[in-house]
Amino acid sequence: MKAVLSAVLDGKIKSFRNEFLDHARDVFFEDGKTFHSGEFGLHREKLVRRFLRSFVPHRLAISTGFVVNSENIIATQADVVIFDSAQSPLIESDNDQLFFAAKPCVQSEK
Repeated sequence: MKAVLSAVLDGKIKSFRNEFLDHARDVFFEDGKTFHSGEFGLHREKLVRRFLRSFVPHRLAISTGFVVNSENIIATQADVVIFDSAQSPLIESDNDQLFFAAKPCVQSEK
């Protein structure tokens, strides 16, 4: 059975690598220059999230957005956020930006 799992995993890795490195460049580059770097980056981010979806348990969701900690500090935009959609507070702004409330891993004593 291990050979089957290895074969499936190898296929997923090869497919991801091809899409991430070669196909994305074929689509978004012309004469060695990207014609829209923002869309190129978004495309690659989506590829990473789709690849991770193959390994992350289905009870967890994968998205992109901003993580806000318990001290109300907002991290820069995260390309990949893995969260428990049943447990993680999520707020969507009027312009479709997602904000995730992070639970502190360790509470500091004051």
